[in-house]
Amino acid sequence: MNQISRRVILLLFLLLSSQGIASSNNGDIEFFLDFKNKNFSSLPGVINKSDQLYIWESPQHLISHSIYGKVHPISTTIRSIHRTADKLIFDATYTTDKYSRRLNLEPPHKNKTKFLALAGCSFVFGIGLNDQETINHFINKDNFPYYAFNYGVAGGAINNFLARLIYENNLEGQFNFEQGDLVYVYINDHISRAVGVWPNI
Repeated sequence: MNQISRRVILLLFLLLSSQGIASSNNGDIEFFLDFKNKNFSSLPGVINKSDQLYIWESPQHLISHSIYGKVHPISTTIRSIHRTADKLIFDATYTTDKYSRRLNLEPPHKNKTKFLALAGCSFVFGIGLNDQETINHFINKDNFPYYAFNYGVAGGAINNFLARLIYENNLEGQFNFEQGDLVYVYINDHISRAVGVWPNI
């Protein structure tokens, strides 16, 4: 088959629709993805600190995409350093493949018979983690029938991944396996990001 089940798309669409995402009259999916020029001061859930509006900013290594909002650049190695004035938080290197997924360092072993597409936000991508510390790396090292592909995007939500599924024909042709599954790692913030209560990428 070599494609993601259409039931996954239906599930993501229902999640979005239940929160009012599908109620737009213009039918433009970018309407839900490009928040950078919006005024968030009147939206619930936006943090005000000392009368100054706090606006979430997407990770600096992401690049703009006309459909998805923002994505990780393809086939790129990025060094990401986060620190306070006196303390290093993390110093990590991210590498992506030709589909802008987190690079798999471990080649598929003969016991790997199915793909596992992992989707979600920074929790899946692994912000602050080196390539050999990601969830896909440990799954691929393990004696487990699945070979994992990491589609996580920092700051993303279900609307971003749904757009990618639709635009890339259910990710068809992106796996060297005929069968597999998709796991979307969900946190409550994803609904807030998708409906515009909290800005996403």
